[in-house]
Amino acid sequence: MSLKTILKKLYFLSKKKEVIPILQPISENKILGGKTALIVGGTGGIGSAIAKECIRSGARCIITGTNKAKLEGMDLFSDAEFKDSAVPIVVNLNDTASFKEIFLNESAIHKWGGG
Repeated sequence: MSLKTILKKLYFLSKKKEVIPILQPISENKILGGKTALIVGGTGGIGSAIAKECIRSGARCIITGTNKAKLEGMDLFSDAEFKDSAVPIVVNLNDTASFKEIFLNESAIHKWGGG
C-alpha cells in the first residue's frame, strides 16, 4: 500500500461524521442518591445549574452564598422539583468563623436529620 493511499484513507476517515456518545448526563440516573452536596457560590448561574443537576441525580444540596437576598430569591427554592432537596446558607468564605454555620445550620438538620 502506498503512502498516498494511506493518506487518502486517513483523510476520508477524518471527514467521516459519526457521533459517538462518550458521557452520560448524571441527571439520567441517581448516582448521588443519599449524598449531600455542598455548593459554594451557588447563587451564580453555574452554581445554580450544578445544584439542580445534583438534585436531579438524587443528592440533597446545601447552597451557600454571601448575599442573603440573592440566595433566598433563587428560583431553586420556589420550584417544587428542587425546594425539598436544597437549603440556603449565608456563608462568607473569607471569614473562617462562619464555616461552622454550614455544619450547624438548623434548617438542614431539621429537614434532613443529624446533629
